[in-house]
Amino acid sequence: MPFDDDAFDLILNQHGFFNIEEIKRTLVPGGVFLSQQVDGQNMADLARAFDVSYDSTYSRDEVCRNFGALGFDINRSETHECTNDFTDVGATVYLLTAIP
Repeated sequence: MPFDDDAFDLILNQHGFFNIEEIKRTLVPGGVFLSQQVDGQNMADLARAFDVSYDSTYSRDEVCRNFGALGFDINRSETHECTNDFTDVGATVYLLTAIP
């Protein structure tokens, strides 16, 4: 990233790729990284219905371990599980074409 070392007190990320080493480099000591992510089990039932395989190993626990290995303190980490109900085939087709 084209930023100086220790450039930010706060880094936010929502559903996007992030590089842990770059976060470590650009975050001031004691700074906060706040992220909302979707793990590898997202819509696993839909993938199984279409016999699609994907990397389902990405998990909150793995991310926390990786941050911990770089010296980050994990102050809060949560998970949420929900169901997705599609009321018609068109909604399902739209989802499958709009989301990689």
